[in-house]
Amino acid sequence: MKARITDHAVLRYLERVRGMDIEAIRAEILTDERRKAIELGASAIKVPEHNFALKVRGGAVVTCLNLKDKKGPKSCHKAEGE
Repeated sequence: MKARITDHAVLRYLERVRGMDIEAIRAEILTDERRKAIELGASAIKVPEHNFALKVRGGAVVTCLNLKDKKGPKSCHKAEGE
């Protein structure tokens, strides 16, 4: 059997061993403006000042994309105040 590590295990490692505040990171990602954009139906949100975009499915942020990557999102909603 090939050894592997799950994303859940990486997340818990960052939280419990590295001392990262995961809830603070969640709050940094999901600002009030971005939450409003998602509630209005946004499927992606560009954050150009930090060179990333959030991909949204079913009201949940499912991934973060680098805007400098050529495979990045082609059309995104820009949340107010961003």
